[in-house]
Amino acid sequence: MRKLKNIYIRGLIINIVIGTFLGIITELALIYNIKSLIKITQNELFWVLDVIIISIFSRNYVSTEVNSVTNLTCMTISYYVVRLIKSGYTNIGGIYWFGLQSICVGLYIGTLVYLIKEKILKKKITNYIPKMNMIFMTIFLIVSIALEAITLYMNIFLFQPVYFVGALSIIGFICGTIVGCFKNNRKKIKEKVNITENNL
Repeated sequence: MRKLKNIYIRGLIINIVIGTFLGIITELALIYNIKSLIKITQNELFWVLDVIIISIFSRNYVSTEVNSVTNLTCMTISYYVVRLIKSGYTNIGGIYWFGLQSICVGLYIGTLVYLIKEKILKKKITNYIPKMNMIFMTIFLIVSIALEAITLYMNIFLFQPVYFVGALSIIGFICGTIVGCFKNNRKKIKEKVNITENNL
């Protein structure tokens, strides 16, 4: 148990360092106008690949989610902190938006990579939590995008669309976790009943 805890802590520290470093590099590339580096770091694919790599090398589902979210969040925070130090000004709204986006992207891609990895390595996904998280996050993401499109089309701004999308994605993750835990418990009960019946 202690060994597993140390692995989690080590993974968390590594991702804080990597995320912070990448965030600093991203902002310095803009400050010093390093065009070749800007093309890489300002590309969304760069952020997505970062999460995919982190998720692939994570030990289990919990560490996958924690590591990917930590990594992206540290990238975002360090990016804006460097801007604040260098210019004396930073976009607070940008921190909120990209911070929320980092959490959503980390959770979604982390879950997707974990499911693919489990399917390839074990041929079968026995844990319902990542399954339900993927389903609920996808549903809430589609709903939020549809609502955002409707509000923009009708020029009705009842909420800040970018924050709404992120908030609904996180709500989807929470709902998926609750349903997944419930289904996991039901599965365990059924297994116990089957073992008891077989022993009679």
